[in-house]
Amino acid sequence: MSERKRVYYIKPDKEIKDEVIRLYKKSRWKRNIVEMPLLLPSAVFQWSTGPIEQVQEGSSHECLVATTVGKNHILRFTRIILNENANDGKKLQFKKKCDIRFQQAVQIAKYMPQDARILALGTNLFDAILRLNETDQANGEVSKLQSAIPAGSGGKSFSWNKIKAGLLITVFSNGSISIYDIENGIKNDSAVPSIENYKVCLINEIHWHPKMECIFGGAGKNGKICIWDRRIKASEFLVHNFSTHVGNEVSSFSFNCFNENILASASGDKTVKLWDLRKTGRPLHIYFPGNVPKKLMWSPRNEVMLGCAFQKDGLVIYDVNAIGQEIVGDDCNDYWDKDAIPESLFVHSGYKNNILDFDWNSHLTWFLGCSNDRGIISAWIPSKEIVNDEDEPDVNIPDEELEPVDF
Repeated sequence: MSERKRVYYIKPDKEIKDEVIRLYKKSRWKRNIVEMPLLLPSAVFQWSTGPIEQVQEGSSHECLVATTVGKNHILRFTRIILNENANDGKKLQFKKKCDIRFQQAVQIAKYMPQDARILALGTNLFDAILRLNETDQANGEVSKLQSAIPAGSGGKSFSWNKIKAGLLITVFSNGSISIYDIENGIKNDSAVPSIENYKVCLINEIHWHPKMECIFGGAGKNGKICIWDRRIKASEFLVHNFSTHVGNEVSSFSFNCFNENILASASGDKTVKLWDLRKTGRPLHIYFPGNVPKKLMWSPRNEVMLGCAFQKDGLVIYDVNAIGQEIVGDDCNDYWDKDAIPESLFVHSGYKNNILDFDWNSHLTWFLGCSNDRGIISAWIPSKEIVNDEDEPDVNIPDEELEPVDF
């Protein structure tokens, strides 16, 4: 029997180079991401608004998730350690901090921006304020929120006012909006009464304006964005009510943290739109990602970075400064065809399942975290090769000199 000859195929130099670069990027990416499995998926992922704590391993960043262990519904407070000098190992690692048990599953939770020891949380039955115990954070005081308008269930969207400490707004599934002032005389009360109540259109999501204390907005089920001003003493205190996604619900929207006139909206029509409140007749720009966007959030530390979580395609960071540019050179190979737009700075396509919640870290510009429907919690930092493009000079587009919006 003749001996079988082995045939060796040698790749051309360019193929070898491309393969080395791919493996290098993959190894760098693995160092920049950390994952933690849960027994059941968490509908919540929120970074703490408290200060960064320095530990021996690096900087410690607290985050919050909600899950179920056995028959217990819990809020899990976790620390994520970031070590920028970990050249040979991972930069990120999870460390469990403590759990707080609840009788009902927590569907939504938000840290108060001015005091990370106070959280607003919602279940299917009620909304409440949780005050963490400074000496024993595994215990906390829970005060239920009371609304003058019967809602029938817990709120579906919360927002803390970033300017006035303790001002919380919540919207219910029947269109009821309630505003609470946590700072005024309720520290020892078992229940928190609302200070203002409104019955408006059905909305999916509500947010305070990050730069204007009296302004808040809602994503309407009727395809409109509604903006209200508390200073207007009238039954209808709308200052904006414009169609954004005709024939479809507005699933999510986000005010820009730097420019008071810019916001982004998303809908089940598989579009993401940018708007200027001074010119609401047509959008500034439209993205057609090809999948249903679930949540939008502008970066709190970079005015041109917009994060968008999709139903099946993970999370995308759009650089709106790149609108109108062309993809040239090796950058063309970094995207799937449907993502090949210059604004797609970072595509976290490793997740092909639903992202339930995500959040930008308020202390570090490129630090993000999310939870998905497989019960995986992850935190990551995009590689420096992505966020610091050394091949091309920075492109600075000056802002248009327009009149500020007249609220």
